[in-house]
Amino acid sequence: MRSAINDLQALAQGKDRLTFEDVAWLGSRDRKEVIFNILRRIFYARSTIGALRAVDEADVDLDMLLEWIYENLPYHVKDPKELAAAMEMLALADIYRGRIATTQNWSFMRYFIDFMSAGIAASWSRKSHGWTPFRFPSRIMSMSRSKAERDMLKTMGLRIGRKCHVSADRAARDVIPFLRVIFQNDPKIGLGIARWLGLDEDMITFLSEKR
Repeated sequence: MRSAINDLQALAQGKDRLTFEDVAWLGSRDRKEVIFNILRRIFYARSTIGALRAVDEADVDLDMLLEWIYENLPYHVKDPKELAAAMEMLALADIYRGRIATTQNWSFMRYFIDFMSAGIAASWSRKSHGWTPFRFPSRIMSMSRSKAERDMLKTMGLRIGRKCHVSADRAARDVIPFLRVIFQNDPKIGLGIARWLGLDEDMITFLSEKR
């Protein structure tokens, strides 16, 4: 929402009306470049105010920003003592994030933001030897892959369940493991079963891959 408001505010400057052509380019804008700049401004901020301002202008939600910081801190903060101090700030931010989730007390938000921005900027010397690229959070990629797999299993379970007169959960638990064995050992028979069950190419690939 913050990103959308910032974009619309910038585009609306000096205008009474926005058209589709005014905003069409936003769909292809490179969001990763924005987060890379935000991380750089937090990690290497010259002041705590600069780090806080970077969070305010971030183009991702705060939970995602925390993941980006967590992933990249060890690659930029090389000194073990400084890294421990920076990670302590991040841990405190995560504690307040958890308190917000459990109590819905949004007054804790300022501590969440302060610790993961100004706290980190102030906890190390901000000296890094050589150029270090920023990395996409591995935990997010892992969660995305597991969600995609769960969605695939659910969809296949529904199709198998309709043919075999069982629930989708039982099909995923009891039928799919046997289908994997068939697909990986006798693809010809597997394809015949796939046609009968109405499985698409993505599902066939999923069953054929060894895991």
